[in-house]
This record gives sequence, C-alpha cells and structure tokens, in this order.
Amino acid sequence: MFTYKAIDLNITTSDIDLITKEVKSIPDKHWFFNEYRNCDIVNLYHKDFVWTEAGKLCTHLIDVYNKKIKPILSAKGKIHILKTRKGNSIPTHIDCHQIQIPEFHQKFRLALTGKLDSLYFLDKDNNKVYAPNTYNTYILNGGHPHGLESAEEKLTFCLGAPWRGEEHYEKEIFTMNVLPPKLKKEWIEV
Repeated sequence: MFTYKAIDLNITTSDIDLITKEVKSIPDKHWFFNEYRNCDIVNLYHKDFVWTEAGKLCTHLIDVYNKKIKPILSAKGKIHILKTRKGNSIPTHIDCHQIQIPEFHQKFRLALTGKLDSLYFLDKDNNKVYAPNTYNTYILNGGHPHGLESAEEKLTFCLGAPWRGEEHYEKEIFTMNVLPPKLKKEWIEV
C-alpha cells in the first residue's frame, strides 16, 4: 500500500489547459455543492459508464481519457470534477466507506488548476504531510485521511469506484508512504 503515487501518462500542459477550458465552460446547472467535501462537483461519467450531458461537452477530456488514462485501467470508474472555490478548503476526509478500511482504495487524480501541495495527508500523530508541488497526475489511497488547504480555485479530475487501482503502474515517478492516524467519525461521509 502507498499513500500517494505520482505517475507519468504523458498528459501535457496543453492537454491540461484545454481540459480546464472545457470544464470551466460547463454550465452552472450541472454542478452541485457537496457539503461533506465543501466543494462543487460535476459528474462526467456516471455509474452506468456513459458520459453525462456535462461530460459530452468536454471533448478533449474524453480524448485524453480514452488515449492516456483508460489504457492503464483494468476496470471502469466513475469520473467527476471537484471545484474547490478560492479561499475554501476540503476538510479531512476519506474517500471510501468505513467498512472498507483497511482495504486499499486507489483513486486517480489529475490536478487541472490550483496549488498541488495544498493536498495533505494526516500522519499517525495527526500532523499534515503535504503532497509535492510537482505532479499533476497521481493516485492516492482513498482510505487514508486527507484534505485540501485553502488557496486559489482548484479543479481536480477524479476517477474512482468501482475502479480500485492497479498492482503497479508503468511510469511511476514518485511514491509517498505515510502512516495513517486512527480514524475519526467526522472524517467519514454518512
């Protein structure tokens, strides 16, 4: 198991810029506010594994997904975008159900905008350990308590369940292991 693993999928800054432009043009009616995470979310590829109306507006994102992300996946996963508003934070949380811990729940992330090192994980003493400010494409352990400190607006492409991760990735470029703290009730979505 690992806490955070950066991978290289050859997703270029040009890809990220085009995807960001598409995401920012998604009409407000497709976004909803998630109180648990304190951010806005838009669903792009839902549980039936079809692109939503909002997802179909993101043609370059679909192209990058099909050519660069999907080939590394052994199973499908739902896709959404998290938008953390400027000055907002995402409180410490886990991205799986309590009953699923200590199973290993990998979650794929592509940071489109915002400070990369505003993402943190809690260590065994509840201290924040920050992700490096270097990698846009990474996998995190959804069962490890983590959050996002306030900064400028941050857009993050998220792919998760039912996909649970892979045994290894071809182009792993950085791995971070942090011993997690004891789980607290307030970190679990009800």
